[in-house]
Amino acid sequence: MKCRLARSTSRVRFVRGALTVAATAVVSAAMLVPRAGLSAPQAGILPPDYAVRPYVEARDLIEKGRYREAIPKLEKALETGHETPRESFGTSRHAVDYYDPHYWLGVALMETGDEARALSHLRSSAAGGSFPNRRETEDRTRRIAELERREAARREPPPTESTPSPLPPPSPTPFPMPGPVPPVSTPIVTPRAGPTPVPVPGAPEPTLVPSPPPVRLSGALVALAAGRFDESAALVRAERQRSPGARELDLVEASALGNRYVLEGRRDEALLSAARASLASFRQKGGAARAEAALISPSLRALLEPR
Repeated sequence: MKCRLARSTSRVRFVRGALTVAATAVVSAAMLVPRAGLSAPQAGILPPDYAVRPYVEARDLIEKGRYREAIPKLEKALETGHETPRESFGTSRHAVDYYDPHYWLGVALMETGDEARALSHLRSSAAGGSFPNRRETEDRTRRIAELERREAARREPPPTESTPSPLPPPSPTPFPMPGPVPPVSTPIVTPRAGPTPVPVPGAPEPTLVPSPPPVRLSGALVALAAGRFDESAALVRAERQRSPGARELDLVEASALGNRYVLEGRRDEALLSAARASLASFRQKGGAARAEAALISPSLRALLEPR
C-alpha cells in the first residue's frame, strides 16, 4: 500500500508542475504579442535588440535624406515599447550611442511635410528627457519652436478687408429759374515778372545727394533657407560694402550666424557673440519686430538676447 501511494503522489506532482509551466508560457507569450486596441508599452516590451536594429537602419537612412523609408523603421522601434531617450542603449551585439526614436521620427515627418505628427513625436521626445550636451536636444528645441510658430500662423484668421460704407445720396440742387444775367467785368491782371536770380561769383553750386542703392537680399535669404549659413553670411558682408547702413543685412547675418552656432554644435563663443552683435545693431537701427520674428525663432531669440 505504501508503494502505490508514493507512485500516485509523484504522478500528481508531475501533472501539476507541467500545467504550471504551460500556463506560465501562455501568459508570457500573450504579453509579447500586441493586442488590438493597446499601444506598444501596454502590450509588453521586447528585448532591446528588436528596437536597436530598425532604429540604426532608420538613422542611416535619414542621414542620406531618405526620410520616407526611415519612417516605418522608427515606428517599428517604437512598437517594441522602448520609447525613452537614452545616451546609450542596447546589448553587446547591437548597441547605439544615442537612442531617441521619437526625435528622429519627428525629424523624418517634418521633412516630409507631416507637421502635425512631427510636432507630436518631438514633444514626446522632450517629455522623455533632455541631454544638454547633445546636438539632438538643441535641434529638437528649434524644430518644436518652428512647428509651433507655423501652427499658430495657420490658426490666425486671414485679414478681413473693411467694406467702405456707402456714401449718402447727394441732396437735390434746386434748378435755377431763368432770368437776365448781368454782365460781369473781369479786371485783367498782368503778372509781374519776378527778379531774375543773379549768380554770385565764388558761391558753391548746390549738391544733389544721390539716393542709396536698394539692398540686395535675395541671394543671402536663399542660402539661409537652404541651411548654407556660411554662404549667407558671406553674401551679407559683400552687400554691406554697397549699403553699409542697411539694417536688413544685420538681421540676416544674425540669423545665419545664430543658426550655424545652434545646428553645427561647435560651441564657438566668438560666433555667438557676432550673432548677438548683429541682432543688437538691427534693433538700434530701428528694425521692425515683425521682420525679426520672421527670421529669428523664439528659441534662437532667447539665445541671442544680451547677457
